[in-house]
Amino acid sequence: MQEDAAKANAEAAFRTALVALMPSLRGYGRALSGSVAAADELVQETLLRALSSERRMTEVGELRAWVFTILRHAWLSGLRAGRRLTPLEEGMEGVAGPADSLALDDLARAMRTLPAPQREAVVLMGAQGMSATEAARICGVPEGTMRARLSRARSALRRALEPRLRTPPGV
Repeated sequence: MQEDAAKANAEAAFRTALVALMPSLRGYGRALSGSVAAADELVQETLLRALSSERRMTEVGELRAWVFTILRHAWLSGLRAGRRLTPLEEGMEGVAGPADSLALDDLARAMRTLPAPQREAVVLMGAQGMSATEAARICGVPEGTMRARLSRARSALRRALEPRLRTPPGV
C-alpha cells in the first residue's frame, strides 16, 4: 500500500516537473525548428516519449538534460524524415512594438546565419541558462566543444548586429 502511494507521488512529481519544463522546451524547439507550430509538435512528442519511457529521471538537472535530449532527437528524426522547416519569424507578429520588432528581425536574421550547432549553443547556454556541461550532454559533444560553439556564435552575432547597434534609433 505504501509502495503504491510512493509510486503515485513519484509519478505526480515527475509529471509536475515535465510541465514546468514546457516553456523552456518550447523555446528550444522553436530555435531548432524555426516554427511555433513545429515547436509545439516537438514538445508534444517529447512529453509523450518521456511519459512512456521506463527510465525516469528523478534529479531535476538530470531530468532537464534528459528531456532536452529527447526533444533534440525528435527534431533530428524529423529532419531525417524530411519534415519541412518554416521561417524563424513565423508567429512573431504582434509580439513587440515596431522598434523592438526591427531588433527581433535583425536578431532572427543573424541567428539564421549561424550553423545549427552554434545556434543550439546560444539557445541552450544563453537563452535557457544551461551550463556547458548540461548543454554538452544534450548535444552529445565534449564540454569544450559547447563552449567553443557559444564563443563562435557570439562573435558571429556581434559582427552581424554591430552595424545595427551603431545606428541611432529612428535613423
